[in-house]
Amino acid sequence: MATDAQIQANRANAKRSSGPKTDDGKARSRLNALKHGLRASTVNPVLPHEDPAELEAKIQDWIDDYQPTNAIERELVSRAARISWSLDRAERYETALLAKQVRKAMLRSRAKRVAKVCDLGRKLFYMAGKRLLPISGPAWNDDPTAFVARLEE
Repeated sequence: MATDAQIQANRANAKRSSGPKTDDGKARSRLNALKHGLRASTVNPVLPHEDPAELEAKIQDWIDDYQPTNAIERELVSRAARISWSLDRAERYETALLAKQVRKAMLRSRAKRVAKVCDLGRKLFYMAGKRLLPISGPAWNDDPTAFVARLEE
């Protein structure tokens, strides 16, 4: 059971860590979990790092190209332009995700290669002289030319 001092400390702590208070802080924290924005439930299809004027220009380009003749056609063309905007965002997100995976794979590959080179180097310089006993050597075939050939690979 908690003591009165612990309860008071917990209450004081809770007052300091109860989240953002200002509208600006709440607006920023609302986007903390945003990854790609494809399933965003907001009405505005423009994310904070995107330019709303670009979306409007895209919609206007589509309207100019398709020249809708009534309100329904205009709405459909506008929706198609917004969907195209979302698809472009999805492609950018996918490209960024793939690039991140490639970078990680390259780092892992480089780390494995460095570990392999270090291991071969240790094997190469493990024993510089004659072995005292046949069983006193390493568990691998101590052939320096093979180690050097692998290192050169």
